[in-house]
Amino acid sequence: MEQIPSELEKAECHFTWNLSELALPDLSMRSLAILSEENDQTMELDGMAGWTRRLNALYEIPNDKKVESAYIVDGVLQFVLTSDDDLISKYRTSCLHVVSAFKAFFGMKILNKSSGDIEGCLKYIKPYDSMSPEEKSAILAIKAGVLRFYQVEGTRRSVSLLDEAIGLSDEVEWKVSRLISLSRLRRHVRKLLEWEDIQDMVESLEKLLQDDNASTGQKITVKYYLALTYYDFVIGKKNSPMKQECVRKMSEICEEIHDKTTNVHVRLFCAERMLQFSGYNDRVGDMTLGIAKSILDEKPTLVAAHIVASKVYIGKKDFQSAAGHAQVAVDNGAFGASWLLLQSKATLDPNFDDEQFFETLLSTRPDYEGLIHLNASLFYFILKRDVLKGAEHIVKATGLENVDKGKPIFDFLIKKAVNPWEIAYNQIVISLGSSPGSFAKARILRNAKKSIEETLDCRRFNTRINLVEILLNSKNENDLKRPTTSSTSTNWRSRE
Repeated sequence: MEQIPSELEKAECHFTWNLSELALPDLSMRSLAILSEENDQTMELDGMAGWTRRLNALYEIPNDKKVESAYIVDGVLQFVLTSDDDLISKYRTSCLHVVSAFKAFFGMKILNKSSGDIEGCLKYIKPYDSMSPEEKSAILAIKAGVLRFYQVEGTRRSVSLLDEAIGLSDEVEWKVSRLISLSRLRRHVRKLLEWEDIQDMVESLEKLLQDDNASTGQKITVKYYLALTYYDFVIGKKNSPMKQECVRKMSEICEEIHDKTTNVHVRLFCAERMLQFSGYNDRVGDMTLGIAKSILDEKPTLVAAHIVASKVYIGKKDFQSAAGHAQVAVDNGAFGASWLLLQSKATLDPNFDDEQFFETLLSTRPDYEGLIHLNASLFYFILKRDVLKGAEHIVKATGLENVDKGKPIFDFLIKKAVNPWEIAYNQIVISLGSSPGSFAKARILRNAKKSIEETLDCRRFNTRINLVEILLNSKNENDLKRPTTSSTSTNWRSRE
């Protein structure tokens, strides 16, 4: 390969940012998904974020895919040259620097072009040292926007770059971008948050909302991240006045912004959170179903929107429609939608073959074998009250090495986190102590009990009271009861 021109070596773009130090094993797969979008409307809708994300994708895919996707960089360059997006127009020199440098490197390193072939790109690459402070700030902000897709270390570096950019230019977008990076960093380091963990973030976001220089679009973005911060805070918290206040503020924001943005991710977040925390009622159901339908008009196979629609239809007791949306989600790879499909079909048909359902699920999603057996055991223990079948599944789960034994999971039908091992042990012990039935059934249950005892320390498991009766008789936000063919649980707590 011909030597890279010196002025190109000093340019700022993906090829000079040492991204290989930060790359994730699965980043190429996610990049391929970005590039597979049939239309380029994403760039137009997302402005600065849209074109940088597409360059990110092109940089990360395997080299054999790069060659056939070379047209992407030409499309990005044309977009940056002609876009009337306010931010791109303001910082077009900086944007052109990054895109043109990328195109030049891509041409020489991937397409084996000569230095003469890339001369047209060099005219757009203004040397960084000769840039104004504002132009330099944009280069730093663009780089930060790229780096924050590279896990914890990349996100940390993006915060530092944005601090530097803000020092060069009092640009509202860089302040918003910095808070986005801080939000991503918080979500990388998952833990139960205290108020002190989010207080500075909340205050910074609220301050930006009062900034007269912030555009309407920027304020919607800020409100979304404020809602996201409240959401991260309340997850895992017991009910308290503080949690209730944060949920109230988050819900108000979601209701306010869901129809004021074209961003699919934000609209889905609003729909999911309204369902999760408001409980089902006609107003919330109609609002969230409207969001899901509008998204599906744009992206007919988007699984998250089908899941939202399925949940709403379950709340409306339209199980036929619920099953239809869940089926599309399952067919497009959404394992979690399997439980919505089971709930809908089992409610529609009292003779539904649930055993065949689990067999099919195990054959098509062997990567979730342990979770399938645990959820199947809870399905039989709690909903079907079939201790024998529940015991068979819990025994299969104990024999798997990759199952996190003894810990709670989220049960899809009762919409609560429960310990399947304790539920199983409780039901088996109570059944053996009452009337286990035939000798063969008693032997299966005793063997299951022994299998659990050999796997876990069961001394703390409650066997004095029937835990399933407690669960089914408990009251929560939606007066949870055991489903029948005419009614079902409408609690909206989603799997996270």
